[in-house]
Amino acid sequence: MKNKKIPRLLLVLEMLQRTDVEHPLNTTKIINKLMQCGVDAERKAVLRDLKALKAVEYKIIKCDNHNRSNYMGAYLFEKHELKIIADLVADAAFLTVQASTAILQKIWSLCSVSTASLLEEGSFINESNKWLLHMGLKVKILRTEELQMQFVEYVRRRYADYLEQYRL
Repeated sequence: MKNKKIPRLLLVLEMLQRTDVEHPLNTTKIINKLMQCGVDAERKAVLRDLKALKAVEYKIIKCDNHNRSNYMGAYLFEKHELKIIADLVADAAFLTVQASTAILQKIWSLCSVSTASLLEEGSFINESNKWLLHMGLKVKILRTEELQMQFVEYVRRRYADYLEQYRL
């Protein structure tokens, strides 16, 4: 019995992490999603899970609507921070297009559905920048340490440009 509770609680948390004020989940939707994952759950069990998550200080907010929906009120990253990271990954010359796409997918999974769609619309991979890295003989093969140093310097430059552009 105890083994089934842990995955359910984690699944509920994962579901809530993809919510926001525009895309909340009510108990019925949570139960349906749990059933799709192969986990049986009753309404009382889901309500206990929500209560347990609140008890360990996850910011789960109830909507004021008639559906009694819930959404996550705080995220690991703010929207502008995810945008900076996504832009850096998209423009990084040392990443292939495939690697950039895979990393962007992971970044989009860190936020709500609406934020992910906004980031997805606004993120463009600079393929010409990436092509230069893989042209062959003219490209020097760099050690991991050199790549890391270049990446750190690149992030610093891009972050400074971003702050200057948006006057932050």
